[in-house]
Formats: sequence, structure tokens, C-alpha cells
Amino acid sequence: RKNSIEVLCEAFVFIRCYVSLLSQSRPITIMTLIFFISVFFIAVENVYSAPGPIVFGSRDSLQSAMTFLAKYGYSKSDFQTGNFRTGFRSALKNYQKFMGLKQTGYLDTATVNSMELPRCGVRDGNKRRFILNSTWPVPKLSYSLLNLPRDLNLKGTRKAFAYGFRQWAQVTPLKFLLGQKNNTDIKIGFYSGDHGDSDPFNSNQDDVELAHAFPYPVGVIHFNKDIQWTNKFVNSDDIIDLKQVATHEIGHALGLGHSNLRASIMYPTYNDNMKKPKLHKNDIDWIQKKYGKKKKKNEKGKPRKVKTKKLQKNNNKI
Repeated sequence: RKNSIEVLCEAFVFIRCYVSLLSQSRPITIMTLIFFISVFFIAVENVYSAPGPIVFGSRDSLQSAMTFLAKYGYSKSDFQTGNFRTGFRSALKNYQKFMGLKQTGYLDTATVNSMELPRCGVRDGNKRRFILNSTWPVPKLSYSLLNLPRDLNLKGTRKAFAYGFRQWAQVTPLKFLLGQKNNTDIKIGFYSGDHGDSDPFNSNQDDVELAHAFPYPVGVIHFNKDIQWTNKFVNSDDIIDLKQVATHEIGHALGLGHSNLRASIMYPTYNDNMKKPKLHKNDIDWIQKKYGKKKKKNEKGKPRKVKTKKLQKNNNKI
């Protein structure tokens, strides 16, 4: 158990982070200060009664956690929900549930570790597995590669993306072709920081965003240029497999959201043990709900052969 001084110190950090967020959006009034005082005692109770360790380390972290939960769709961006205690804890529990963690409602070690994993920048908060009004109207789609980092071999990079598109083409009627840079359906590029799409890649080492994508009718996939990418699988914490992330982001470009199944290619965080990226049955089911199943070779519209012997016999009797 923590002693009273530790509890008060941690509670103070808890409130300070909230004050910082709130003060950015509106002036602090006397009524707001009274509210902070009441929240302070709630925070003391929250910290003291927590079933596991509350982490105030590299992700110090209420403010970072609040920003994270807002960014990925678990809360309103300013956390002005009227009830600080249930607002933050409810959002945190929803995150823990989606990621398959114990739903403590506290910023414990397992939760912080999960938040610090390299991940996709697309929000998790959509309850549907696919994004509304995001289905491509034609089955043949072209894609182009832009702004490739110097440390990536062009031939290997093309193979990595061809691999990712092939995973989705094998289970749907969709076909993908590498096209000209300025006239394609899906444009793929590598960028740093603020790159003009209102979703900048941050340099915060506690929140590593690998890539993000926008489905139809936008059709873009952006990769973080500051990440060390590889075209071949390497079991490393510092080097990211392009094939795995490409397959995931292509799923977004086709209109799929995130999955809460760890084995799914559409799970939000990077899996450093996935040597050969493959679609999970759940991924296949959802993409086929959007685009249908791939037709077999004998289902390409050829005329059906009709047996006529029985018909001829019947005609002879007439």
C-alpha cells in the first residue's frame, strides 16, 4: 500500500494533467476551481483503491493517456463529459476491453505497455468492422508508390505491396494493378511529421504511429518515414516489417476498421512475431461482406451444359 504522501502526490499529478487539458479550451473560473477540488478527492480515492500499480513514469501520464484515448476514438477530445471519474475510467475500460486487457479502469502497467506498442493511426472507436460508405464501386483498382525512403529497395518494396494486395485479392473479386503515380485509385507514400492530411505523425517515442489510411473516395495510405522499415521479416523491436503493415493498411483503404482479435491482420498494434502476414478468418468474412467472394474458375459466366438425352426420349413420346 502507498503511504498518504505518495497518494496525495500522485493525485496532484492526476489533477494537474486534467487542469492543463481543460484550460486549453476555456478560461478557469471559480466554479471550475471548486470542481477541481472535488475531483482532487475523487482522484485520491481512485489512486488509493486501485487494484494494481498506477504508472506515473515515462507516460506520466494522465495527460498522455487522455490524449491517446481521444486520438484513437475512446473519448471526446477535451474530456468535458461532466464527470471526470467515469469519463476517464470508462474510456480506459473500453480501451482495455478492445485490446484484450484486464478491465481495471486504471492506468496500470499492462495498459501503459499496450499504449506504447507501435500501432496503426486509424481510430479503434468504430463499433462496426467496416467503415460506412467506403466501398470501392469498381473491382479493378490501381495503386502507386510515392516518396519511398532511401533505405528501401524499390524492387523489394514493390514485392511487399504486391504481397499485401494479393492477400485481399485472393478472397474477393478485387484486382489490383501497379499504375502511374498521378493517376491511380490508391496512392501510397512515406511522410514525416505534418504532411497535410490533418493527421501528422508525431515524434513522441511513447506513441509510435506506423501508418494510417483513408478509404474510398480518398484512397491514400501514408507510412511514417521516420520508422526503420524492412522488406524482409526481422524479429526486432526497432525494425518494422513493411509487408505486415502494408497488408493491414490496405484493409483500411478497402474500408475495413480495426479488429479486437489479436490474430487478425486488422488488430491495431504491430505483431513482431508475425513472420508471414495472413488474413484471419474474421478478416476474410468482413471483406467478403463488403465485396463478395472470389469467383471460382468455373463460375466466370460460361454457358452451362444441359443434359438432353432425357428430353429427347420424352419428345419421341409426343
